[in-house]
Amino acid sequence: MQGGITGVFFDIGGVLLNIHPERTIQHLNNCTGISKEIIKTTFSHEIHNKYEKGEINNQEFFQSIKRALPKTNSLCESDFWEAWGMLLGEETSVSPVLRSCSKHIPIWLLSNTNPYHMELGAKRFSFLPLVTGTVFSYDVGYRKPDENIFRIALNLAGKTPGEVFFIDNDLKNVNQARKIGLNSHHFTSVESLKQKMIDLGLSFLKDEST
Repeated sequence: MQGGITGVFFDIGGVLLNIHPERTIQHLNNCTGISKEIIKTTFSHEIHNKYEKGEINNQEFFQSIKRALPKTNSLCESDFWEAWGMLLGEETSVSPVLRSCSKHIPIWLLSNTNPYHMELGAKRFSFLPLVTGTVFSYDVGYRKPDENIFRIALNLAGKTPGEVFFIDNDLKNVNQARKIGLNSHHFTSVESLKQKMIDLGLSFLKDEST
C-alpha cells in the first residue's frame, strides 16, 4: 500500500458517529423526574467500564444503573434502553472518508463500546458493511487507552504498528497508541484528517470526492 500504511483503524463515537449523552440524560429525567445532575453521577466510571469491557451484560448494566439511582425511582427497563439508544446520533462527515478508504485499503473499527449500541448500530450504521474487521472493547475485555486493546487489534489485523493509521477523538487514546508505534491522529476536523492521510501516502483521497 501507499506510504507504508496497510490498514486504517477508526474509532466510532466522536469520529464516525456523533454521540448525544445529553439526550439520554434528558429522557431519563423525563421518565423518572430525577434531576439531570443526579442521573449524570449514576453513570459512574466503574459501572460503565465494566459494561464496555464485557464484564456485565445488558441486564446487569440496567440493574446497576437502577440501583445507583435514588431508591424510590420509577425507572423501567424499556425507558432505560430507549434513553440509552438516544446516545447514538447521526454519522459524521468522516463516514465518506471511510467509504473512500475502503475501496483501497483494509478498514478496521477500534472502539470502546457495548453490545446494545452495536446491536442498534448493525441496523443504523451504513459504514459497517465496508469494514474488514472490528475490535470492540466488550469483545476483547479491554478499553482504550489500555495498550492491550491496541496489541489485540494489531494481532487480529495482522499488522505491525508502523503499518497502521489510527484515528480517535480522545487524546489519551491517541497518545497511548503512539507510545506503541501506531501512526495516530487526534481527530478534530475532517479537513485535518484527510490532509494527514494524504501526508502519510494515502493519495487516493486527493482524487476521490468525499
